[in-house]
Amino acid sequence: MRTCYGTNATMQMLGKNVYIGPLNMQTFSEIDDILEARPYSCSRDTAMDIFMLGYIHGKRADRERRKRKYIA
Repeated sequence: MRTCYGTNATMQMLGKNVYIGPLNMQTFSEIDDILEARPYSCSRDTAMDIFMLGYIHGKRADRERRKRKYIA
């Protein structure tokens, strides 16, 4: 069975990551607040994928910043 996580490289990357670490109860609550304010814009699954993508890019930026700091 094919899922949406096999669609393209971005979705494959998201499919390999686990939500457990960065998604705590506060984050779920804040995502629900956004979905309540924008009820017809996207699903909770889409919102969580977008959150995780931002989290991944934030981690990458942090690693790059640390790498540059270490080299300099």
